[in-house]
Amino acid sequence: MRLHRSVLLCLLASACAAGGAGKSASVSGPEAVALGDAAARDCPWPADLARYEQTTLTVRPPQAPAPDLDVLDDAKTGCAVMTFSVDDQGSVAGSDVVSASSPAFAKIAPDILRWNNYAPGASSLTVFMVRLAAQKMPHGGVLLSLGFKDTTIAILVPASAGR
Repeated sequence: MRLHRSVLLCLLASACAAGGAGKSASVSGPEAVALGDAAARDCPWPADLARYEQTTLTVRPPQAPAPDLDVLDDAKTGCAVMTFSVDDQGSVAGSDVVSASSPAFAKIAPDILRWNNYAPGASSLTVFMVRLAAQKMPHGGVLLSLGFKDTTIAILVPASAGR
């Protein structure tokens, strides 16, 4: 049985840079949906997913540089499942890669995770799980997908960001 997911596409130049408040739109972008489906196939959730809490992105710090996604120049796509905790400000306090589609993607997954802030949990001991995926786009940008238990958020990173 396939679970219904909502996909949000957040364009870096507008909604994400401004924190997304009232500017991001729910869409069914075919690239975002396809990336989420590929990530679900290549980096499935572990059996104990229910023990992890739900969170989502909040405001991205304006000074946060985009992660170095050059690894996608060769691989074109990748994914990883990670656990993480956040501090009181929603910044990633610690993370672990549970599984990844490649060692190269496992190396950059923590940088992708730390690029954003998240809604904090009940305490800094709360552990969350996320499925990260990235795909090099034909125009040179990168589509990122951050899948949480009930929501998948797609972020389009322009080719000039993080280079």
